[in-house]
Amino acid sequence: VVHGNLACVYYEQGLIDLAIDTYKRAIELQANFPDAYCNLANALKEKGQVKEAEECYNTALRLCPTHADSLNNLANIKREQGYIEEATRLYLKALDVFPEFAAAHSNLASVLQQQGKLNEALLHYKEAIRISSTFADAYSNMGNTLKEMGDIPGALQCYTRAIQINPAFADAHSNLASIHKDSGNIPEAIDS
Repeated sequence: VVHGNLACVYYEQGLIDLAIDTYKRAIELQANFPDAYCNLANALKEKGQVKEAEECYNTALRLCPTHADSLNNLANIKREQGYIEEATRLYLKALDVFPEFAAAHSNLASVLQQQGKLNEALLHYKEAIRISSTFADAYSNMGNTLKEMGDIPGALQCYTRAIQINPAFADAHSNLASIHKDSGNIPEAIDS
């Protein structure tokens, strides 16, 4: 556990290689610890070692089939690889295990939005925000969904809230500016 905690500190400080080595040491000392495999996978993915990360998430899930973080993170990989049905299945399983998992709700909503299932996506974005009221990404993505549905005032509210939460959120600023520009509000677009 000590090595796992130390590795987390390294990871948070951006010392990814050192974190990877320390997670591997933690696994050598305690091979049946799914959190260590999940955290190692996160670090490997950040280094671009996706295949190795996928193997670690799968190991974590063999040790603990209900490891919600591994389910969600493996789903993210599957989505990036274009395996949308598999990603959806994994997000839903993560939510079965942990219904209050804001990131999994937001990730599932994103997949649903890409599939044109806008009402379902909206429900999951709202659930993500209910669980985590300062989830700027969920607000911005919900704004995108509302914009796609033609609810411009709702989209404006979402982008504005995302910016209130994270003033440096470039995508939310860009989306807000785009709505103002499309509405002919050039001064507001420039200020966004």
